[in-house]
Amino acid sequence: MAARQTPFEASFAAEAVAALHPDAGAAPRHRLAYRVSLPVPLLGQYYVSIAIGREARSGKRITREGQTRLSRSIVAIGVVLTLAFGLFCGLYLAKSFAGINILPGPSPLHQLYLLFHG
Repeated sequence: MAARQTPFEASFAAEAVAALHPDAGAAPRHRLAYRVSLPVPLLGQYYVSIAIGREARSGKRITREGQTRLSRSIVAIGVVLTLAFGLFCGLYLAKSFAGINILPGPSPLHQLYLLFHG
């Protein structure tokens, strides 16, 4: 059975794609690929894309794009940690509003719950 092609892949021959961009090729397959367009009040429409998968780019291309710099790595780690903490707080609030108590005793995040529950 042939692999399913994206509309982009179906509309161009492999030679045409390679001619458009030297690093172009088959679209990468990611374990997680999430894309959404979000309307943000007063700021307009924003596009969010999250893709997680095995690195398919060459080391030369990664260096050329400047993605081997320590500062970029630190920013990326900071963003991931911030998102993970936000997710953790959101899950804690959902658990608290549902009345689920997992561990006995007071929680360090209970003040966050009281802030929203009031």
